[in-house]
Amino acid sequence: MVVSIMLLLSLSASYAQEFMRLGKITHSSITEISGIVPYSYERGYFWVHNDSGDGPYIYRIDSLGNLLQKVTIKGIRPIDVEDIGRVSYKNENYLLLADIGNNLRNREILSLYLIKEPKIDNTHKEITVNLERHIQIKYADKRRDCEAVFIDL
Repeated sequence: MVVSIMLLLSLSASYAQEFMRLGKITHSSITEISGIVPYSYERGYFWVHNDSGDGPYIYRIDSLGNLLQKVTIKGIRPIDVEDIGRVSYKNENYLLLADIGNNLRNREILSLYLIKEPKIDNTHKEITVNLERHIQIKYADKRRDCEAVFIDL
């Protein structure tokens, strides 16, 4: 079984694309990207967020790493945001910010924040959006650290 998996991995690796540097994040607001997801409304743009210690923000960047907008999410106080996901539901686009990091295992309650994905023109550098839903989660057995979230509808 191990040989089969290693063979599969080696075959997959041979078809991987070459690494290509597109740009570099240089803006002082974006210090430690922990999650990234494509912007729904136009190709070549992405939503990113910092890891712990930043605040209630997400950032829209272009494919070269340039900061285009800073978005403040009203009504949240994130602690250790580890990932961001995107989902469409009933013809609306949403972003899910996963405040699920718990490196020291000192948090019992973790949070998922759902917002409508902002459709932004390039004239506004900073905008504020409302929180649509706050989902609190707790592991059944013990406190854990989590680094990623996947959405399956």
